[in-house]
Amino acid sequence: MTRPALQPVFAVVGHPNKGKSSIVAALARDDRIAISPRSGTTERAENWIFENSGGSYRLVDTPGFQRPRAVLEWLRQHAYSAEQRARAVAAFVDDPDCRARFPDETELLRPIVQGAAILYVVDGSRPYSPDYEAEMEILRWSGQPSMALINPIESQAHVEEWEQALQQYFRLVRVFDPMQPRPELQARLLQAFAHLQPAWHVELEAIARAIEEEPEQRLREAAGQLALWLDEACTLDACTSVIDRTLIPVARSEVQSSYRKVLAEGERKAFGRLLQLYRFKQTDLEVRQLQPPADLLDESQWQLWGLNRRQIYAAAAGTGAGAGAVIDAGLLGHSLMAGAVIGGLAGLGSAWLGSNKLENTRLSLIAGGRWQVCAGPLSDRNFPFVLIGRFGWLLAQLERRSHARREAIRLEPPDWKPILEDLDEAERKALFKACERLSKQKTVDNLQQVLLPVLRRFRNTGEEAG
Repeated sequence: MTRPALQPVFAVVGHPNKGKSSIVAALARDDRIAISPRSGTTERAENWIFENSGGSYRLVDTPGFQRPRAVLEWLRQHAYSAEQRARAVAAFVDDPDCRARFPDETELLRPIVQGAAILYVVDGSRPYSPDYEAEMEILRWSGQPSMALINPIESQAHVEEWEQALQQYFRLVRVFDPMQPRPELQARLLQAFAHLQPAWHVELEAIARAIEEEPEQRLREAAGQLALWLDEACTLDACTSVIDRTLIPVARSEVQSSYRKVLAEGERKAFGRLLQLYRFKQTDLEVRQLQPPADLLDESQWQLWGLNRRQIYAAAAGTGAGAGAVIDAGLLGHSLMAGAVIGGLAGLGSAWLGSNKLENTRLSLIAGGRWQVCAGPLSDRNFPFVLIGRFGWLLAQLERRSHARREAIRLEPPDWKPILEDLDEAERKALFKACERLSKQKTVDNLQQVLLPVLRRFRNTGEEAG
C-alpha cells in the first residue's frame, strides 16, 4: 500500500455527474468550486484545502470514470495475484499510452496512487447498476482506505439498494447530502475515517472537535463584528460648508446623498466580513441599498429597510405586561418593573416604534461666516434595530446555506416577532437599552454580549427553516 501523506488527503471520485464537486464544496467549505449539471465539468484534478484550528486536510476533485471496464481489463492483464494489484494501478497511471487512451481515469487515479484516501460518490436518487462495479473494483485494487458517500441528489429513493451493493466494496458507507450544511455530519465523517487510516487519526479527530466547537465561536465573532458596525453606523455623518445661504438646499441634498452612500458602503463591508466568517468568498448577495426613508411614518419604507413595525408591535402586545401596565416613558420601555418591558413597548405604541419624523440634517453657522450642512447621525431609536435585523437575517441565511449552492442570496426584511418573543426579559431590557444609547451616539460597553443572544435567536430561526 502507498504510504499515507502527512496531511490527510481525500480523492473524491466516481461516475460523472453524481455530485462529486458538490461534495468537495461542502467538505472544503468553499464556494469557488465549479458546479454544473453538465457532465464533465471537472476535467483536471483540483486541490482544495479545508483548515480550522484543529488542523487541515486536502480534497482532490477528480474527473469522472469514462471507460472503467476497459481500464479494469488492462489492469487484469498486468496483475496476476492480489499483491500485484496496487503496483498495476500505479503502472497504469505512469504509462504514457494509458494517459493518452484513458486521460480521465489516469487523472483521477493519480492522487490515489500518491497516497490519497478514497471518497467514492454515487447518486442515491438513481437505481444501482452493475455497470458501476468495474470502477469500484478498480478502486479496491488501489489498496487505499476508502469510504462510499451516497449523495441523494433528488431523493433517497434508491439509497437502500446502493448501501447493499457498496458494502461489498467499502468498509464505510454513509449518506451525505452536500446541500444540507450539517457540521456535525462532517465531523462524524472525519471521525469515522480516522479509524480507517491510523496515521491520520490524531489530525482528523482534532479537526472534527474544532468543527463541533465552531458554531458558538463563530457566533461570538459575528456579534463582535455587528457591535463594531453598530458603533460606526450610529455615529456616522457627512458634512459640507457653503458661504452663500442660497446654496444650502443644494448642499443639503449633496450631504444626504453622500451620507446614504457611505452608510450603504459600510453595511456592504459589514456583510462582506460576515460572509468571510462563514467561508463564503464568491457568493453573490443581492441587497436593497440601506437608505434612510424620508418619513418614518411610511411603514412600507421601513419594511424595505428591514424593520416591520407591525411585527414588533404584535410581539410586544403578545408577550408583555397587561395593557394597563404603568410605564415610565422616559425609560422607553425598559422599565425595571418585572415583566413590563414588552408591555411598555406596546404601551408607548407608535411613539416608540418610529412615529417621529427622521431629522438627519442639521445647519450651523461656523467661522468665516460659512454655513455647515450635515447629514446624520441618525437619532431614531428604530435605526439600531434596522441594522441588527438585516445583519441577523443574513446570518440566519448563512447558517443554513451549503457551500455547494450557487444561487445568489437575496436580503429580505427579517421577522422580528419570533426573535423578541424568544428573548427573556433581561435580554430584551438589555437590547432596548443598548439601542437607545446607540441612537444617542453613546457607547455600550457590553454591546457584544447584548447582541449574542439576539443573533443566537436569528441563528435558531435559520436552523428551524433549514
